Amino acid sequence: SGGTLAYVPSPEISRRSLVWIAPDGGVTDAGFGQRAFGSVSLSPDGRLAALSVGDGSENALYVAAASGGTSTVLTQTVAWSTAWSPDGKWIAGTIRVPNTSAETIARIAVEPGRAWEGLLPSAAVEVIVSDWTPDGRGLLYSLRDSASGRRTVARLALDSTPPKVEIVVDSGKDRIAQLPSISPDGRWLA
Repeated sequence: SGGTLAYVPSPEISRRSLVWIAPDGGVTDAGFGQRAFGSVSLSPDGRLAALSVGDGSENALYVAAASGGTSTVLTQTVAWSTAWSPDGKWIAGTIRVPNTSAETIARIAVEPGRAWEGLLPSAAVEVIVSDWTPDGRGLLYSLRDSASGRRTVARLALDSTPPKVEIVVDSGKDRIAQLPSISPDGRWLA
């Protein structure tokens, strides 16, 4: 929001800090301390941050003011990649299917006492949620085929029941396609 960038600079997972990087290159601590941050995503208005933390007994998805400080547990089930819906009411994420190594896509309402709602019809070994479509009717994600290692970018259409998977980019055997991001007007994909 406002031309700044947040990222996780520390390679030691239990001691990662979140920082803001201004367009001029200035670095400012984001005020969340050192934790095992897995992912961070900002709400559409830039006021809130979804923070995935995986440090043992403290595994959780938190919501906090983007300016730092106290965070509130949204759910004890951590999501390793997250994206806010355009209306700011939902957070989509990649969560582990209990008692397996498979992952799936779910969403959770940004209000107390809610639970993850599964969205992806099936599970995969590696699924990475990255962006909502601007109209809020779809989620972009990448997945890896466990046998071939091939990565595919897909759109999960949320306006069908059950949600329908549409392949957007099949990376083939020699290229890697992951972490898709869509332009604000919905016309371009990076």
